[in-house]
Amino acid sequence: MARHYSKVLVELPDGPSDPPFAVVTIDCDVCGEEELRIHVAHLGTLLRVLGQTVDDLHDDGTAQAFSQVFGATPADKAKARDYLDRTFPGWKGDRLRARRS
Repeated sequence: MARHYSKVLVELPDGPSDPPFAVVTIDCDVCGEEELRIHVAHLGTLLRVLGQTVDDLHDDGTAQAFSQVFGATPADKAKARDYLDRTFPGWKGDRLRARRS
């Protein structure tokens, strides 16, 4: 599977007259360009949830985030991690390096 190299650009409103949205543009050499619009008020929540999800994936399978989306059994969590490992091969390397540290 090809590695995904991307550039991420976050554009914030310049002032009160601009719409209150952050525009996140992801330009990936494999996937192409994608854009996400999110109200500025949700940026902190999004960052917290994504950070917690990444932390949980580095865990041994007791991730709270997985129990809300996937089944709570260790087998269900293992299936989710296996899918992420196959879809995002760099992810597995990051998790393994984190365990060794």
